[in-house]
Amino acid sequence: MEQIYSLLESIKNAIFPFTPKDEATWGQLGDWIGGTGGTIATFASFIALLFTLKLSRAAMTRQGVYAIFAAMSKTHDDLTASFQMYDSKGTDVFKILLSDFAVCSKATVKHYPDLDTRQTVDVAYTLFFYGSTITGRESLKETYDPVKINAILDDISATRNRLTQRFPEAKGHRLSGNQARLSSYYRNLYAIYTFIDESDLPAGEKRSLLKTMRTKMNNHEQALLALNICSHLGAKWEHEKLLTKYEPIKNIPRAFLTLPNGDAIEDLFPEINFEFEERQKRRTTLLNFEYRGFSASIKIKRTSLDSSMALNIRTSGGGSNRKMTTT
Repeated sequence: MEQIYSLLESIKNAIFPFTPKDEATWGQLGDWIGGTGGTIATFASFIALLFTLKLSRAAMTRQGVYAIFAAMSKTHDDLTASFQMYDSKGTDVFKILLSDFAVCSKATVKHYPDLDTRQTVDVAYTLFFYGSTITGRESLKETYDPVKINAILDDISATRNRLTQRFPEAKGHRLSGNQARLSSYYRNLYAIYTFIDESDLPAGEKRSLLKTMRTKMNNHEQALLALNICSHLGAKWEHEKLLTKYEPIKNIPRAFLTLPNGDAIEDLFPEINFEFEERQKRRTTLLNFEYRGFSASIKIKRTSLDSSMALNIRTSGGGSNRKMTTT
C-alpha cells in the first residue's frame, strides 16, 4: 500500500508541482491565475477587435471603390449616349469619327511622306482632334514643320467643305475638330483606369473590373482609343503602364484599322496580346524592356510552317517605331 500511495503522490506532484497547503495560499493562487488569465483574455479580445476593424475598413474601402467605379462607368455610358453626328447616335458615331481620321491620315501621308507610322498618326490624330484651331497648330509646331502642317489642314478643309455642301442640314460638323466631343469622354475613361489602378483592390480584381470597361467599348471605340494612345495626347496610357497591365484595346480585330505605311495594329502595339493572336496562338511576349526613353518588346511568332522572332524598338517620345524580323 505504501508503494501505491507513494506512486499516487508522485503523479500528483508531477501534475500539480506547487500545490498549496492551506486555504490562504489557494486564494493567492486563484488571484494570480485570474489576473494573468484575465490579462491574456483581454489582450486576445483586443487583437480580435483590431482584426475585425481592419476587415471592416477593408470592406468599406472596397465598397467605396465599387461605388465610385459604378458612378464613373455610368458617366462613360452617358457621354457615349450623348454623341450625335448626322443620323448616327451613341457608339455608331465612332464609325464616322474613324472615317474622319482616315481623311486626316491620308492628307498627312500626302503632304508629309517622310514621317514614320507613329509620327503620322500623331499629326493626323492631333488635327482630327483639334481641327484647324490655334491649339492644334501650337501643339505640333515644336515637333513638326508648320508649312507642311498648314498644307495638311488645307487639304482637310477642302474635304470638309465638300461634305458640308453635300449634307447642309446634317447635325454635327465633320472634320471641324472633336475636342468638345471627345475630351470629356477620354478624360473620364483615363480617370477610371487610373482610379482602379491606384486602389487597394487585389491585382486580379482590378483586371476584372477594367475588363468590364473594355466590354463596354465596341471595335470602333477601341480603335479610336488606340489612335489616341498612339498620339502625344494619349501618351500617358503607355507611360503609366495602363496599356500593358489592362490592355483596353485588346479586342481590335486583325486588319480592322488601316494604318499608314502598311503597318498592322499588332506592330504598332507589340506589348499587347490581341485577342486574334491568342485565338491563333501565333504570338507570345518574351521580353518587355524600357531604359531611358527606349522601350523594346520581343515576341516570337509560330505557325504550322515556320517560326520567326520580331523585335520592336520605340522611343518614349513617340518618334520612332522600328521593327526587325528574323526567320
